[in-house]
Amino acid sequence: MFSFLQQIKMMKSLYVSIKKDYQVLFNSDLLKILFRYFILQIIPLSVDLLIFSIIAKVLSLLPIQYINIISSSSAFFVSYNLNTKYIFKVKKSFSRFIVYFFYCFLSIYIFSQILAFLYLNQFPTEMPKIFFKLMLLPISFIINFLFKNIILKYKNIPN
Repeated sequence: MFSFLQQIKMMKSLYVSIKKDYQVLFNSDLLKILFRYFILQIIPLSVDLLIFSIIAKVLSLLPIQYINIISSSSAFFVSYNLNTKYIFKVKKSFSRFIVYFFYCFLSIYIFSQILAFLYLNQFPTEMPKIFFKLMLLPISFIINFLFKNIILKYKNIPN
C-alpha cells in the first residue's frame, strides 16, 4: 500500500504530466491551423451550401451529384485563396494551384458519388438533398483539412 504522501506525490506527478501534454497540444501550430481552418472555411462552405440549395430548388430533377459538383466547384476558388493566404500561410504558385485543383476535383467527385449513393438509397423517408450534404460535412471537413495541410505545406512543390 502506498502512504498518503506517496499518493499525493503520484497525483502531483500525474497532474504535471497532464498539464505539459495539455500545453503542448493547445500551443501547437497544428491546433492553431485547425482553428483558423474551421473558422475561415465558413465562407466557402456558405457559398457551397447557398448554391447547392438554390440549384436543388430550381433544378430539382438534376441528380444530386451534379448539384454537388457545381456548388462545391464554385466554392473551390474561395477556399484556395483563404487556405493559402490565411490558414496555411504559404506562397501561391501555379504548380501548387494545379496540385490543389486536382486534389479538390478528386475530393468533390468522390464525395458527390457518396452523396448520390446515400440519397438514392435512403429508407424509409424522403429526406431533402441538403440533409445528405450536411451529413457528410464533418467527414469531408476532416479529410480535406488533412490533405490540404499536406498539399499546401509540401516543400517540394515548385513556386
